[in-house]
Amino acid sequence: MGYYMNQKGSQFYISSTDKEDALTALKDFAKTHNQLMWVDNDILMAATTLKDALQECRWNVEEDDRGNIVDIYFDGEKIGNDELIFNSIAKYIRSDSYIQMLGEDGCMWRWVFYRARCKQIYPTVEWE
Repeated sequence: MGYYMNQKGSQFYISSTDKEDALTALKDFAKTHNQLMWVDNDILMAATTLKDALQECRWNVEEDDRGNIVDIYFDGEKIGNDELIFNSIAKYIRSDSYIQMLGEDGCMWRWVFYRARCKQIYPTVEWE
């Protein structure tokens, strides 16, 4: 898949108390999906923090002074298995979090997190 994408916004939160469990969930997912696009599984499996693991998945995170993840930034070019990756840790991401993306063809979408799931949704555009 050669679909380029750029991040246009986000509201994202993982509690510091959930980061270790989220890291375990992400690694467990990677064990069963050992051919994730754009991800070196050996580096992912060697990660000792969720921040490092997500970075290998092309997502950088910002943490506050308490260690909570308070934002996320895409550091890649093309779409990969991002929705699947996010679903593997969705139960640790605060409900109503989202990541808004724009594809090379102008398509907009959000990955929204609600009730331990990640879902891809598309906006409705209305002209006056």
